[in-house]
Amino acid sequence: MMRLFLSVIRRSARRAAYQILEGRLIEQDRPERGRLLRHDVDQILDRARIELDRLTFEAKLERLPTRGSRHNTLLALFTLSAYHAIVERGIEPSYAAELVADVGWKFYERMVAVPRFIARCLYRDPQKQINFILRLFLIYPFSSAGKPGYELKAWSEADRYCTFWTHCPPLQAVRDYIEKHGDHGELEVFQRSWCTYDWALTYAMVGGGFQQKGYYERPHTMSKGDDVCDMCWYAHPPGGKADVDGENRAPDGRRSDRAQSPYDRTCAVSGRPISQINDALKPERTFTTKNGPQVSLGGRQNRDGRKGGRGERPP
Repeated sequence: MMRLFLSVIRRSARRAAYQILEGRLIEQDRPERGRLLRHDVDQILDRARIELDRLTFEAKLERLPTRGSRHNTLLALFTLSAYHAIVERGIEPSYAAELVADVGWKFYERMVAVPRFIARCLYRDPQKQINFILRLFLIYPFSSAGKPGYELKAWSEADRYCTFWTHCPPLQAVRDYIEKHGDHGELEVFQRSWCTYDWALTYAMVGGGFQQKGYYERPHTMSKGDDVCDMCWYAHPPGGKADVDGENRAPDGRRSDRAQSPYDRTCAVSGRPISQINDALKPERTFTTKNGPQVSLGGRQNRDGRKGGRGERPP
């Protein structure tokens, strides 16, 4: 099973690497140094494959209790191997960390596609969608089995989903590597990739609908020396929190829920607010005819200004 997953990782990572790396500057702010060409990416991937085999042998993944923890640790090792391969091409370490993080996100984003599709089929509420996706992730690959696997607690509240992590196998694998070989940027690579994807993941889980960006907060991070990673996931920014780009704020500084409503838009034809048009389409009159009580199906106005609708007869 591990060999199959390793094959899938290599194929997906190869495609993501070509999409992200090919054409990027070799050195930031110095375009005269040239750009990465396809044969450069080929050599980076070949070197990363060899490095990954070495790191996998050292990590002894079989000691981890769950398949999900082994798979995620393998992804972290692939991040290190790609970083080493890019640095060997003469690219500055900090810039190499950025390139690796971009490639990793392309791969990570694909993991969200299927759970997000299922969540949107089942729920309309963005917060319920987030809760559903996170619960799926906690089944696989983040299932909690205690050390040396993932160790965490998770619960949902009215407007957020909370996770409290006290042990992370991928981070432990990176620390074990640094303990043996020293830190040459490996911890920074892990922080700039897997430790920062959660903010983008929040947007990916709710993005695409009426400017909803979600909100994520993590006061403590284990890769930065803290004992825990305490995370909260919101579909909407909580009260008193600033939005990422300052949008959806009321004049008094509070978040405006109406700013996210599609009914605040105006009709391109009439120029009237959609909320007014929506109200005009609601049944609003009852009258009696020879056939009994009739209800107006609409609130349109006739040319003489009287209310009317399809099939309506004046009382």
